[in-house]
Amino acid sequence: MNYSVIIPAYNAEATLERTLASIKQQTFRVSEVVLVNDGSTDGTRSIAERWLNRLPLIIVDQSKNRGLTQALIDGVTASKCDWILRIDSDDFWDSNHVKIIDELRCNSNAVLISTQTRFVDVDGNLISFTGAPNPKRIRAKLMFGNHMCHSAVAFSKKAYHKAGGYRLSVKWEDYDLWIRLLSVGDFQTTSTVTVSNLIRSNSIYHSTDLRARQLADIHCNLLAIKLFWMQHPLQAIRRILSLGIHKFSLSFKQK
Repeated sequence: MNYSVIIPAYNAEATLERTLASIKQQTFRVSEVVLVNDGSTDGTRSIAERWLNRLPLIIVDQSKNRGLTQALIDGVTASKCDWILRIDSDDFWDSNHVKIIDELRCNSNAVLISTQTRFVDVDGNLISFTGAPNPKRIRAKLMFGNHMCHSAVAFSKKAYHKAGGYRLSVKWEDYDLWIRLLSVGDFQTTSTVTVSNLIRSNSIYHSTDLRARQLADIHCNLLAIKLFWMQHPLQAIRRILSLGIHKFSLSFKQK
């Protein structure tokens, strides 16, 4: 199977070298790496150019910063392979990441696949890990929150287009896409940790206002309920009730 790696990069000169090196060291080689240089004003492109002879790298330049979701859309559009692997420009993979993804793909009919992630701070100190959700229960889990790190995920490009792709109209483009992918196909995962995700105070998540984060989460919760309530009616009712309490709490805090 052929895989395209999509890397959206904006002013990533401090971390991009390590990200690209982690792709180079994979025991299972990818077919192409699409780096979307999203209007960077630092040395991001210069670093990427140094890797043109070391990776099957394609650089897609944006004349201005258009945002993460648009960069992802452009990266998938530029890709030529049947499966998409995602990695952020400040994350990195263990050397067995793609190999494990491919093994999971070969042994299932999944359209969405994920390994697990270790979260680290800028000094490399471990913060926490993700846990592997039961594939049979993942749709119910998505009613309550996002259980997958973007850099740990692979998905079928055919299913991506069938589900409608990334959407510019939502805040959490990854969470929103996982839900819609699982409306057209199945999920597979492993408990093996293969991804290091760098937690920084200026990340999109942590720099977003708390209320905006909560509303973005609720949007995705409701989408999952809408799509999967017939498969998991009790969990849907439970989440609807808890969302009602949460909405009341948000309204009370505004007064």
